[in-house]
Amino acid sequence: MNILIGRLQIALDQQRRFVSDAAHELRTPLTALQLQIENLWNDAPVGKIGQAALELGNGIRRASVLLEQLLRMARFEAPVGLEHWARISLSGHITECVADQMAIATAKEIDLGIVARDPVEISGAPSELKILFGNLLNNAVRYTPRGGMIDVSVRFAHGNAVVEFVDSGYGVAESDLPRLFDQFFRAAPAEIDGSGLGLTIVHAIARRHGWVVTVENRTDRSGMIARVTGPSFLIPS
Repeated sequence: MNILIGRLQIALDQQRRFVSDAAHELRTPLTALQLQIENLWNDAPVGKIGQAALELGNGIRRASVLLEQLLRMARFEAPVGLEHWARISLSGHITECVADQMAIATAKEIDLGIVARDPVEISGAPSELKILFGNLLNNAVRYTPRGGMIDVSVRFAHGNAVVEFVDSGYGVAESDLPRLFDQFFRAAPAEIDGSGLGLTIVHAIARRHGWVVTVENRTDRSGMIARVTGPSFLIPS
């Protein structure tokens, strides 16, 4: 049994390295293509050539985003190094994530704000946790229609931190909920760009930190609730 487990671990490590190496190798040609497309657009911004350049550029940008997410997946599926961990203010961390999304939310006239901010500290890799919470908040902003609402809360309950993102977006079919963390699965409307890896990355980071992530429809069927729960420390007042 130990030999079989060892072989499985080797196979998983090889697969992870392959994904990472392949993504790295594709970065350079995609960047070169993007530069050539931009030059073509500058030379002929109108007409059929300009339209073709615009469409090609959009496709290359989507491919570049996918590569970056594949690289993140390869990194976050590896064992976590505790030397990169720190004790951080969760409320401060969430405030930064909200600030990062405020410009997009404002452009869509979305009412984005923090409704609860308990003084909670957590232990973890700051850069990874910012990606975790940033991905969840970015999803909420992207999938909430113009004029909608997103409430963010940070609470301390029973020794755990609980972070919630409550939006007034589209929601998903109940049958799709169990598959939301699967790689490349998308339940969002087809007109909204995405690769289907955002929640997979969120799940991988949460697992590395011993946190639990759930996504569910609101009971009034007017949006979704993304909830992250994990060990924390209440800062004495």
